[in-house]
Amino acid sequence: TEVQDDDGLDFTIAADQVNAIRWMSPGRQLILGTSGGEWSVTSDGPVVTPLDIQVRRESTNGSANILPVRISSIVLFVQRAKRKLREFVFAFETDGFRTPDLTILADHITKSGIREIAYKQEPDSEVFCVREDGILSALTYRREQDVVGWSRHILGGAFAGGHAVVESAATIPGNAVAGTVDSDECWIVVKRTIGGATRRHIEVFEPSFEGPSRQEFDAEASFDAAVLTAQEDAFYVDSGLTYEGAATLTLSGLDHLEGETVRIWGNGATMPDRIVSGGSITLDSAVTKAVVGLGYRHVFQSLKLAAGAAAGTAVGKVKRVHGMTLVLLHATGVKLGPGIDKLEQIPLRDVGDAMDTAVPLFTGERYVSFDGDYERDARIVVAGNDPGPLQILALAPEMKTNEQI
Repeated sequence: TEVQDDDGLDFTIAADQVNAIRWMSPGRQLILGTSGGEWSVTSDGPVVTPLDIQVRRESTNGSANILPVRISSIVLFVQRAKRKLREFVFAFETDGFRTPDLTILADHITKSGIREIAYKQEPDSEVFCVREDGILSALTYRREQDVVGWSRHILGGAFAGGHAVVESAATIPGNAVAGTVDSDECWIVVKRTIGGATRRHIEVFEPSFEGPSRQEFDAEASFDAAVLTAQEDAFYVDSGLTYEGAATLTLSGLDHLEGETVRIWGNGATMPDRIVSGGSITLDSAVTKAVVGLGYRHVFQSLKLAAGAAAGTAVGKVKRVHGMTLVLLHATGVKLGPGIDKLEQIPLRDVGDAMDTAVPLFTGERYVSFDGDYERDARIVVAGNDPGPLQILALAPEMKTNEQI
């Protein structure tokens, strides 16, 4: 019988190897990822038919058996060895596709291999990569701005004496009923050891903390109230719950964290840690709104400091950082120092702040002295574990360099 355009298609790719197809991604072209390379499927007409099909090999990286994510016209996929995340993108200069490695500047970020990836489009365009060892790596990806930045999320709690294990991740559009319509939701399955038993929790990332709006900053009469409300809504714990209601000293409903030490953000301020007993905790002072959950630590370490020398680079020269200007947005607590074992708390309370209420979030510039030593490899470390917001927009160090050594 004569072959028709709507007939089924059984096509053998002309290649020098027989490789399994790991994934397919539809777009203006159908992209195939096989264990031996990546292919594009096109036609001369508007659609692919049994009589009008062209299959071309575009790269020979090889794909892992992991579903890719498509961001506009770009496909992000995991290479066969599961250590590299690559983007499949058309290059006009070569009139063909290329597959650059997105981990080239952070090859340690996928240590142990990638198990699964999920794309969260709003508000920050992030690709979450679940590693084989249970650590969650995140890629902030904005190709039009050439922003490709990696980070790690080591969640609070522990499993079998190590860190908490992320087993899977998935994203869905925001929920208008829950007030997150402007932000996608990333859901994860987390495995921890709690009370001597293995427990799995399905958790969702809270929307990013934004603080008061510019209009609220300009309205002096409502400034204090606006800031306080924003502080109370901050959510910076893992596996946490929120209480809102009448003033109380006891918070219950924490059975899923029985026996764990939890961090508390009460009425917009950090409160002393507590151990959950009988599914509840008792506070030192009453709260009307509180966030309770497992704490985690954030750590930033700078790269080698290259600027500051009169004759060329400062890399390899003896130098000392003696001062620092921090540009902060909605900050509540920050520790700064030359090493992870040598940190100092930066005071953000002003003289006019009331002592019996939460310290207002700090936005602006704060200059501090820096207890650095004369050394060749001077670094800047920012760390903390407060359950409140901290956004660092810039770090401006003051440094003395020995030009003779």
